[in-house]
Amino acid sequence: AVTTAEGIPPFTAPGPSFDASPANGKTVVAVPLSSQIPYCAGIVQDMVTIGKQLGVTVTNYTSSGQPSDWEAAATLAYSEDASAFTTICGIDPSNLEPQIAKLNTATIPTVALLGDVSLSVPSNVAGGASIQLNLAADLLADLAVVNNAGKPFDALVLTDYEIYGAHSPTNEAVAHFKSIYGSSFNAQVMSVPQADWSSAVGGTVSTELTRDPKITAIIVLYDGMVPGMVSAVENAHRTGLKIYTYGASGGVVDLINSTHGMVAADIGASTEWTAYSQMDQVLRVMTGKPATPYKDEYPPLRLWDTTNYSDFN
Repeated sequence: AVTTAEGIPPFTAPGPSFDASPANGKTVVAVPLSSQIPYCAGIVQDMVTIGKQLGVTVTNYTSSGQPSDWEAAATLAYSEDASAFTTICGIDPSNLEPQIAKLNTATIPTVALLGDVSLSVPSNVAGGASIQLNLAADLLADLAVVNNAGKPFDALVLTDYEIYGAHSPTNEAVAHFKSIYGSSFNAQVMSVPQADWSSAVGGTVSTELTRDPKITAIIVLYDGMVPGMVSAVENAHRTGLKIYTYGASGGVVDLINSTHGMVAADIGASTEWTAYSQMDQVLRVMTGKPATPYKDEYPPLRLWDTTNYSDFN
């Protein structure tokens, strides 16, 4: 499974082709969960680039990670009579229910980048792109097993339950470990809100590593957490201790080749691939086409590790 995931993934069109030219001259307001998370910010930036190719103006609304910023972005879409409003990186549509209702009344569709393909799209949005997060969690767990040569170990799983659908890949990672080692496998789950990633992740990791000397795998479901925890992992001075993460953010993939060697792998749909999936849905709904099924609209995954990190660009 790991070897396959290290290779270049195939592309499958998520739905029928369509004419996107009617979108020329239209506008879209896009807001990420937080502009301080490189993966999320990168997706929106790539959407801006894709939009320019089609004459579509994508407004990148800067977010500090607070609901008030998401609300302000929705209000901007309404006040400027945008052709679509889109949220990126798991903003829960229920947190914007009044704003989205107002947009729907004005026939301004909302398209959300949410979570795993197994989830359902909330009824108040027109459609959205998904991510193979559960599969990513399985593959990260698989690589941890490979790197530990099949020997028993404990794992720490870091997540953020404030992100839409975060329970799904979190539960999947734990279940996958238990499917290999049995129900007694020890996987400690810790949730850190994205607003605290830079300040609290390091302390959380340090505390858990001190508490459990058998932890040699840290599964980090959002690689925006990684920069804040590298020092804590290094300072543990634990043989075989590695970070396995999702996001494929350039700065984190680069850490695979760094001298400390703490990051074993970063799996992801790149920001560009994800942006294309999201823009596909945005362009469909803003040109009057039905959105493709949520379970079909997702970018492929590639596992970046010591065997292929040099191919990353």
